Amino acid sequence: MNNVDGASGVTEAGLRLPIYDYVSNSSASTSDTYTFRIGGASGTIVCVVAIEFTDSGKGTISTVTRTPPLR
Repeated sequence: MNNVDGASGVTEAGLRLPIYDYVSNSSASTSDTYTFRIGGASGTIVCVVAIEFTDSGKGTISTVTRTPPLR
């Protein structure tokens, strides 16, 4: 398996989201959080993706965190 720069390893490109049927978004000045659920709006959370930006203009991403992390 190769990561995005072609080096050998276990890292893959993409978030590899689990199956979901509902997604909600929460926005703050320097972050966006996406919550993925199965079973509709009140269903079980299967994944959360948090995106942090360098400033409130949200032009540059600082970090992206996926919970639970990829294994």
